[in-house]
Amino acid sequence: VTTTAMDKAEKTSYQSKLEKYIENKQIYDFFETLLRKLYEYLIKHLSKKKQTFVVSFLNISDDDLGLTADIAAKFNLKILSKDHLLDQEVTAKTPEGEKIKAAKDRQQPVDNVTINAVFAKNIESAFANDTFGLLLDGYPGNINQALFLQRSGVIPDRFFVFTKQPDAYGAPSTLPVNEKILDGKEVMQAFRGFYRLVDIFGKSKEKLFDEVTSILGYRIKDKAPLRPPRIILSGLQGMQTSKIAQTIADRFGLVNISAGQILRREVEQKTPLGEIISEYLNRGEFVPDDLICGLVYNQLCKSESRVFGWILDGFPLNKKQLAKFANWDLNPHFVVVLKPPVAPYMEKTMSLDVPTDELGLYANLFIKKARDDVDFLQKYFDDFIAFSSDLKKQYPMKVETLELEDVNDQTPFILKKVAAMIHNP
Repeated sequence: VTTTAMDKAEKTSYQSKLEKYIENKQIYDFFETLLRKLYEYLIKHLSKKKQTFVVSFLNISDDDLGLTADIAAKFNLKILSKDHLLDQEVTAKTPEGEKIKAAKDRQQPVDNVTINAVFAKNIESAFANDTFGLLLDGYPGNINQALFLQRSGVIPDRFFVFTKQPDAYGAPSTLPVNEKILDGKEVMQAFRGFYRLVDIFGKSKEKLFDEVTSILGYRIKDKAPLRPPRIILSGLQGMQTSKIAQTIADRFGLVNISAGQILRREVEQKTPLGEIISEYLNRGEFVPDDLICGLVYNQLCKSESRVFGWILDGFPLNKKQLAKFANWDLNPHFVVVLKPPVAPYMEKTMSLDVPTDELGLYANLFIKKARDDVDFLQKYFDDFIAFSSDLKKQYPMKVETLELEDVNDQTPFILKKVAAMIHNP
C-alpha cells in the first residue's frame, strides 16, 4: 500500500469535511451532555457523607476463630455475617429466603446471585443509616461475589484471609488444596493490594485477636508511616530477636518474616523441604544458604509484604546471604543491629537449657555447638560484629546499632527506637 502526504489544500478540505460531519452528527453536544452528567454524578456522590469503613473476614480454614464479635465490638463495626443474613432471610420468608431454604433442603450451596442480593440490600441499608463501619464475615467468598462487590463500588479497607496453609498462595505446596483454598486465592487476586493473609497455624484466639487489632487499630487511629517500612533486625541467638520482631510487626501492622519460623513451619508441616531441613539439623549441620534464601525470597515477594511492609528477622546472617539479598533490589529502609555486652551474653547463652521448643530449631543446634566447642561462641560473637560492619558497608546511613545495657528483655527500648525511625524516615 502506497501512501502520500496531503498537500495544504487537501488538508484544508479534509478538515472542513470533518468539522461539518461533527457538527451534523452533534458530536460536540453529545460529549458536552456526557461531561455534564459526569459532573452532576460526582458532585452528588462526593457531597454525601463519608464512606463507611469496611473490613472483610474470609476464613478458609476449618477452625472456628471466634474473632468476629470481639473485633466488631472493639472498633464499633456492624457485623454482616453470611450465615446469619441467610438464616434471617429464611425466617422472614423473603423471595431470597425461599431460594435459600430450597437450596439447603437439597443440601446444595446457595447460588451467588441470591447471596449477592442479600448482601447488597444489607450494605445499602448500613450506608443509608450512616454506620461507622462494617465487618463482612464470610463475604465475598469467591470470585463472583468479589466482582459483584467491586461493581457495587464497595472495596474493603482491610481484607483478612485466615488460613492454615499460607504456602498454598505462594510457592508450590504439598498440602492438599481444597475448594476453599481455590476460592480464597481468586478473591485475593480480585482484591490484590487490599488483603492481609493471616496464618492461624499454632496461634491462639488471643494471639489472633492481638494481631488483627494491632493492624486495624494502627491503620484506623494512628498516623500511618509515609511508606510501608522495610526493616532488617539483626541480632544474636538467645537475644529474643523473634519476640522483638513480632512485637514490632504487631505494633506497626508489618509482615513478620522470620527465617527460623519459616524453616520450623516446613519441618512441622512435613513438606519435602521440611524433610531436607530435618536431615541437616539431625546431622548437626546448618541449613544451606541457598535453601534459606529461596524460602525467604518467596515470603518477601508476596503481595502482603509489598503492601504492608515487612520486618526481616534472622536473615541475612552472612556475606553470601547479604549478597543474595542485595541482588533482589528489596533495599531496606533501615537496619537495626542489636549489640549486647559480651560477657553477660556469653554467660546467659551457656546457661540456656537444651532442647526447648521456645528457642526453635536453629537455637537448639546453636547451643549444642556452643557447649561442645568452647571457642565456638566467641567466634560466633566476633563474626556477628564483623558482619555488622558488612551491613554498614552495604547500606551506609541506614544501619542503626543499638548498644544494649544488659541481656535482659529490652523490647520497650528497642520498640521506642524503631518507632522513631519509622516516623522520621
